[in-house]
Amino acid sequence: MSYNDSPRAKVTRNLAGKGRCHQQWNRKRRDKMASEIDVPSPKVAVNVVLDHLFEDLGIRTLALEEDLYWDCPVPELYDMSKTPIGLVVGSLRDDAGSVADRAEI
Repeated sequence: MSYNDSPRAKVTRNLAGKGRCHQQWNRKRRDKMASEIDVPSPKVAVNVVLDHLFEDLGIRTLALEEDLYWDCPVPELYDMSKTPIGLVVGSLRDDAGSVADRAEI
């Protein structure tokens, strides 16, 4: 497979040169779509970004200015009609450690 046929090249081509008209059309299309995400698409997009950071820019680590964030309980996560109750504190450092443990890095 040549670079031009690779998933990375396709994402790069798709992201390049998208004008306002396309964005409006895409937004309307997105509003009509079911609430589903094709797993390979975001995986390829994330890999393109990470490859760019690592291979093109030489970035091997990302500095976290803030480690903690608010985590919303699942029952209230998508109910915009209510203010969430029972927020807990999450940690990006702990999350990264959990991911590394699962991947056995």
